[in-house]
Amino acid sequence: LTERWPNARSAVKKLSEAGLVAIEQRAAEVDPYFVLPAERDVPPELTGPQRDAVRAILPAWPDAADPAAGRLRTGREALASVLAGTGDLVGTVRSLVGLGAGLTPAGDDLLAGAMAGLVVFGTALQRPDARTLAVRMGQEVVAHATATTPLAADLAEHAARGALVQPAADLCRAIADQRPDADSALPPAVERLLRLGHTSGRDLAEGLLLGASTAQSRSSGQDTPSSSG
Repeated sequence: LTERWPNARSAVKKLSEAGLVAIEQRAAEVDPYFVLPAERDVPPELTGPQRDAVRAILPAWPDAADPAAGRLRTGREALASVLAGTGDLVGTVRSLVGLGAGLTPAGDDLLAGAMAGLVVFGTALQRPDARTLAVRMGQEVVAHATATTPLAADLAEHAARGALVQPAADLCRAIADQRPDADSALPPAVERLLRLGHTSGRDLAEGLLLGASTAQSRSSGQDTPSSSG
C-alpha cells in the first residue's frame, strides 16, 4: 500500500485514531530458506588473509568424484575471466547451468555463490558495477533455466538479489567480524556451510569467494584470482 501511495501510512493512522478503521498487525512473511545479510555486517573488503584462511579450511574443489569435475574446473576458470571482464558471459553461464548432479548441480551453485558475492560485497564496497554484473548473470541463468532443476533456478534468482541460504550468510558475517578473536568464528561457519547438501555448501563457498574477490578487485584495481588454489 505504502509503495503505491507514500502518504498512506499517515492517512490510515489518522483514520484509526478517529475510530473509522481498525488496523491489524501482521508479521511480514519471510522465506525461511533465504536471508539477506545486513549491510552493516559485511566487511568493507575481503582481505587476502581472510580469503586464504577460508580456503585453508575448505576441501579441494570440485569434488574429484563428480563425473563433471573436469568441466567444472574449466567452467570456473571461464567464470573467473567473466568476472575479470575478459570472458564470454553468455557462453560461460550456459556451460555451467545444469552442470553436475543433484537437486542443485555444482555449476548452478558456483554461479549462485558468485552472484551473491558480487551483490553482498559490491554493496558494501559501493560498487554498483559489481551488482550490475550479478544482474546480467542472473538474466542469463533465467534464460537457460530449463537446463537445470527448478530448485537450482530458484536459488539463482535469489542469489542475483544477494539472498543467501543461512549458512552462507553466516560465513559472510564471520568474515565481517573484526574482533581480535574473530578468526575462531571462521572454522565453525565454514563447517556449517559444508554440511549443506552433498557438495552444495562447498560449491557455494567457491562462488562466494570468487564474487567477493571480484567486488574487491573492482574497488582496488587488483586482478581477480583465477585459481582455486
